[in-house]
Amino acid sequence: MVYGIVVAGGQGTRLGRKKQFLDLAGSPVWVRAVRALLDAGVAPVWLVVPREDVDRLSAEADEMGWPLRVTAGGETRFDSVYNGLREIHASCHGADGSGGTDFAGSPSPGSPALVAVHDAARPFVSSEDVKSVVRTAVQTGAAILARPCAETVKRVEAGCVVSTVPRDTLWLAETPQVFRLDWMWNAYGRVNRPGAATDDAWVMEQAGYRVHVVPSTAENRKITTPADWEYARLWAQQRWGRQDG
Repeated sequence: MVYGIVVAGGQGTRLGRKKQFLDLAGSPVWVRAVRALLDAGVAPVWLVVPREDVDRLSAEADEMGWPLRVTAGGETRFDSVYNGLREIHASCHGADGSGGTDFAGSPSPGSPALVAVHDAARPFVSSEDVKSVVRTAVQTGAAILARPCAETVKRVEAGCVVSTVPRDTLWLAETPQVFRLDWMWNAYGRVNRPGAATDDAWVMEQAGYRVHVVPSTAENRKITTPADWEYARLWAQQRWGRQDG
């Protein structure tokens, strides 16, 4: 079985608004992100939102009739993911999450459950890319969607370039990031510096797990800044054929 966590707990500090709730070509940003996981066979999905938005989003989720549950996030991204992970872990029959279904949905009693963590601020991820990273995680236990670094990277100190970093082995991490539930539960329970976690793969790396990379093949830009939002509005119009508000 593949459970999902969509992280939508941010306050939108850099954008000035909670980006996860903005309308994007007729649907909220978070809906686009959740739908991409559901279309790829990831279910149920836990949507992690700011505490003050839980009741409202829970009512909306009930109206949709999707396999979607809403829970409160925390002060950091690590806290938000951990909150969702705790609920998933508690919902499983076994401590390792076994006894569910495989990715295709057929019974698979001996197959360990997986958790796909995705940022709500990445509403354009393709379902095919989600399927690809899940398939790799089924085989390896830990996989992330990522993109090779195409830019020239400079190391800078005191405002000056001190060196150029070879980019041959550099990748830009994206989401979803998919891991065995039992591995993820173990890693999150052992991390010593949760404030340093910029993504879930970092937590897994700190616990000694080998994380595999799956190249993304489609647009998967993250909405962070006002410029990102303007790009997202234009891209959404092209992709879904409707101008957002």
